[in-house]
Amino acid sequence: MNRIGTIILRIHFSHPYFRPVVWSTAGIIFACMLGTLLFRATSLRTSPVGWEKSFIVSPAPIAVRHYSCAVKGRFAGIVTEGNRFGDQGIFIQISVDGGNTFSEPTAVSLKTIPKDESAKAPKSPSLAVSGKGTLYVTWQEFDEPSSGFVVYGSASADFGVTWGAPELLDFGGTDMNFIPHVAFDDGGRLHIFYHAYAENAFNLYHVWRDTDGKFSKPDNVARLSPEMKGAFFPSIETHGDYIFVAWQGKGLERDRLSDDIYFIRSSNRGSDFSDPERITRGGSSSSAPFLLYSKDRLFCVYENNERKNWDIRVIQSATLGDSWDAVPLTVSSTNANCYSPVATITDNDELVFFWYDNRDGVNRIFTRRYGLNDNRFSKEVPISEGKNPARSPFGSVIGKKLFVVWEQNARVYGTFSDVSVQIPTVLSKTHPDGKWVKKAEAVISWTPPKDESGIAGYASLLSREPDTNPTVQNLSENTKSETIRSLGEGITYYHLRAIDGAGNYSRTVHYPLRVSRTPLPMPVIESKTHPEGKGVPGDAPVFTWAIADIERVKGFVYKLSRNVPGKPDTFTEQMSLSESGLSEGRYFLRVQGIDKTNTPGRVADYEFIVGRAERLDPREYEKYAMNETYTEEETDKPVYVRRVFPSIELLPSASTIDSSSAEFGVKVKTPKGFTFDRLTYELYAGSVRMDRGGSGGEKIRLSGLSDGDYRLVVKGVFSRKGGKTYETKPREARFGVRIPTGESPLIIALKAVIEHAVRNPLIILAFFPVLAMMLFVVSSGRLIFYMKEITARMMSRARVIVSAIHSSSV
Repeated sequence: MNRIGTIILRIHFSHPYFRPVVWSTAGIIFACMLGTLLFRATSLRTSPVGWEKSFIVSPAPIAVRHYSCAVKGRFAGIVTEGNRFGDQGIFIQISVDGGNTFSEPTAVSLKTIPKDESAKAPKSPSLAVSGKGTLYVTWQEFDEPSSGFVVYGSASADFGVTWGAPELLDFGGTDMNFIPHVAFDDGGRLHIFYHAYAENAFNLYHVWRDTDGKFSKPDNVARLSPEMKGAFFPSIETHGDYIFVAWQGKGLERDRLSDDIYFIRSSNRGSDFSDPERITRGGSSSSAPFLLYSKDRLFCVYENNERKNWDIRVIQSATLGDSWDAVPLTVSSTNANCYSPVATITDNDELVFFWYDNRDGVNRIFTRRYGLNDNRFSKEVPISEGKNPARSPFGSVIGKKLFVVWEQNARVYGTFSDVSVQIPTVLSKTHPDGKWVKKAEAVISWTPPKDESGIAGYASLLSREPDTNPTVQNLSENTKSETIRSLGEGITYYHLRAIDGAGNYSRTVHYPLRVSRTPLPMPVIESKTHPEGKGVPGDAPVFTWAIADIERVKGFVYKLSRNVPGKPDTFTEQMSLSESGLSEGRYFLRVQGIDKTNTPGRVADYEFIVGRAERLDPREYEKYAMNETYTEEETDKPVYVRRVFPSIELLPSASTIDSSSAEFGVKVKTPKGFTFDRLTYELYAGSVRMDRGGSGGEKIRLSGLSDGDYRLVVKGVFSRKGGKTYETKPREARFGVRIPTGESPLIIALKAVIEHAVRNPLIILAFFPVLAMMLFVVSSGRLIFYMKEITARMMSRARVIVSAIHSSSV
């Protein structure tokens, strides 16, 4: 070691350039370490999006081995098998505030067991809670005299405040009862499903107990066939008088052992069960079922190894178990095995799945959502944290939150997630709800709902269907309005959903946009009593009429007159008319639709004859014929005019363009008596007019545009007889210009780094030593050279001065 130190010192003093290199390298290493720490400090690990930071439920003195959780309303109970100060037992913690706080553990059963025996006999506790506040816990104990397991149980009638003494549950008829599962049905009856070894197989049995405290006789609900080797891991779900059970059955399939999921149900609260039905098939194995009931639908989540790895799958029954999906949905399919799947369902009809796998090198709890309305999966998200492996998740909805617990590092952990988001408040000043307008451009605005996970964005869609649900986020969280252009006639629906930070979609707001721009079409008049133009003796005609675009119709005005058609002046909301006592002669019925903007439509004429009438000269019909249309001006009353006025319609391009030029089409309507002259336009950026001009055709071309938001206003100019001109109402289009910069990815990345550094000044300070050392290393040779050169020049100049002094003195 001393020799190495001697060599370093020799190099240090014999080579001058070695010293700055060493110190520069040390400075660079120090600055890099400091910069790394600062960068890490600015990128702290946070909880998964939408999920709160996990917390520990079970206290440190208890080393948890297994647990069971039950939820009813805002009550949550967690029973654990654990070891506390050398005593092994069953402990329970309760929460009455939706899982936010839990009580200290209460020992339901506690025994002192030697250390060498404590690991041999898992207790496998199971917890159930009834709607009346009764809690029941079952577990298994290893019985030394019989060298087998027995089942114990304990009850609490006050939501877990006090507990009765543990009781040995001897159901009779079977030996070695083990791994019990407990449940309450909706009527409060207690059910216990347990395993027993009988008939050379592990069978599944069921007993129930009413309020009298006596258990029913054991029922072998699995009813295994000779080729079956056992029934395992039952999952129980109740609804009304129904009890649904799914379990994993092991049997011979083509001379090889495989596992499938079997299903039974009871419709009389467990008094008897249906025959077992296999609900999964194929050349692979299925295991670990979990049943979930919601809105007359059953879901069964399970593991499957068709892809060699254990995937998570789900099948559905819409017939309470009479039939099941033939093709399952794959929830998770990774290169790692997935285990212990469970599920719950939200008020928004989203299935939320939980399981654990080791895709990250350590077992983590993962979750994923599936929307039953849009058949879409969300991303898979890990929710457990830390380096210790996690397993056995349980999830439920409590209020408006997802409550999840799991086992990790001999403790029970929990966390919450927002489970729903409220709808945004939507309105439109241009198209108020319930009102018909003539404008084809609508501005929709909304107020974001309050949400504890924050609003991440919105999904919007425009359609003619009143109940469409948008499924893809297309608006950012900062968007609070949207402009819709070129709306068609009738009702168009703007559909909007809010999306929060937890990935929840709100219910959809279906906002109607009611537009009536053009006059209503001509009604079609019919009469079965008096066919058009024919003489009929009867004096009591009956008429009916129909019209297209009925949703735009407010009502009708009509006029029944003799000999000469009259101006409609009687309003009705009916689509029929009956008259009586008409004298002989020719009559005209005129009907005209009025839309919901109070604009009259085209007139329909119907001629009928009561008895007989003289034939009319054809020129009379031409005289009576009226080809009225109406102005674009909005009015509260029908107004007759004889002239059709010109109009234009602006056909905008995309709302955002990526070029410095744009082209807009204009549809010109030139009625008889007018001549189209030109188009005029003005271009605005905000309130500033940027350009103005005209076009003789039906297109407006713009160029020289830069990034920004613009407003284009176009008018049409027409000539009419007598040299007069007519200018249409302005039509407007709004658009944005976003020209790509063309920067390379490296430049963009450098800009991002600089922006990050600007936001964190300490990073800049950390790299000052690096820059200083680098400058020193680069310039140290030049500095030495310059110093030597200056010294040599000074010495030379000194010699000259000394020589001059010496010469003068001589």
